Amino acid sequence: MTEKRITPGKVIDTGNKISTWHCGTCGYQGSTGTWKAHDGEEGHWCYKCREKGVKSPLTTLLIEEKRWEPGLTEVRCCGQWLPCTRFTNTCRSCESDYNSSGQLLAPRSQWGEETGETAADILGL
Repeated sequence: MTEKRITPGKVIDTGNKISTWHCGTCGYQGSTGTWKAHDGEEGHWCYKCREKGVKSPLTTLLIEEKRWEPGLTEVRCCGQWLPCTRFTNTCRSCESDYNSSGQLLAPRSQWGEETGETAADILGL
């Protein structure tokens, strides 16, 4: 069995503020609004409230900007940790291949048996 370690991804603050819409009536917060209320008045209106026949203006709200930091899956192969950051990840010592989830793949000589492809076709070489 292959030893594997997984560092989960996480949401982190960037330290910046971004502008978003906020509806004081329904609590909606996001980047989408409508320019015309249900009665035809133009402005910045909540589209969720409009669908219910309610006229609710949107206000600008500054919030903390966040970004997704992807996790990392690594497998131990030949005594070294191999990061599985690509579709196919190859150990430099023994040339074993692992997928991005850290699963050991079949030997390349078996790749494409069902489809008639070669390993070069599959790897785009």
